Amino acid sequence: MSQLSMFDEPLPSPPELNRLNHVQPPSSTPNLDGRDQGIDRAMSAESDTMREAALDLLRELCRQRELITTDDWHQAAHDAGLLIRPKAVGGLWQKARKLGWCVDTGQVVLTRRARAHGRKIPVMRSCLFQASA
Repeated sequence: MSQLSMFDEPLPSPPELNRLNHVQPPSSTPNLDGRDQGIDRAMSAESDTMREAALDLLRELCRQRELITTDDWHQAAHDAGLLIRPKAVGGLWQKARKLGWCVDTGQVVLTRRARAHGRKIPVMRSCLFQASA
């Protein structure tokens, strides 16, 4: 008499998909409103003066460079002595895209900032940049 192991039992066959039992999409979509609300909260925690200075700096970078990353903004902000909460930086880029200053290229690069631990960051294309002749 041999012992049956769990591997000796036949596996159940997968259900067939047809019109009657097709896979349903999730009942809800991801809550992107919550993300946007968090970004808005982080931006609103900054003073009006600091928010405007950060946006002015980003607009100036868009005028000066064809391709821009958050590393470029952080370096320019450091050079200008501009202190803004890291959580608010995403709101700057969101606003710049809404204002038509830049668009996402779909490309990413590894950040040069040690504090960001080498993560991938998006490369943005400036809509304000005009190449000099």
